[in-house]
Amino acid sequence: GDNHITKNLILNACRETADHGPFNSWGRQPYITDICDGVTPSITPAVTKIDHNFVVGSYNTQEAIDNDDASEYFETHHNFFVYGGGGLKSDFEGHDNVHHNNVYGYVTNGCMGVGSFKKGHEDGFFNNTCVLQRDGEYF
Repeated sequence: GDNHITKNLILNACRETADHGPFNSWGRQPYITDICDGVTPSITPAVTKIDHNFVVGSYNTQEAIDNDDASEYFETHHNFFVYGGGGLKSDFEGHDNVHHNNVYGYVTNGCMGVGSFKKGHEDGFFNNTCVLQRDGEYF
């Protein structure tokens, strides 16, 4: 946790498979750290922030930010994502992933896809703009 991915230009970084995106995270391996509050040992990480990036995903990109398989504690905001399959993805017990103030341009499969959550650990998707592409028509 406490990573900052900011002010990057990422072009077509996912070319060999359609099962992830230019950024792919997995959350299957917890470890004990005090980075969340600087004092208390815990398996809860500090939030990773992904912001102010421009991502083009026109080669088999599933999502620009693929928070896969139990990924947790991501805040993704003020980014421009163009092409790719979708917006927010959080599955297989992923939680606390928040997307806000992003633009998703010409996605093919929808703006968000999430799984089930434990109370108090929901994902968030708000103040985003999503333009869908269907059968050559944009709406």
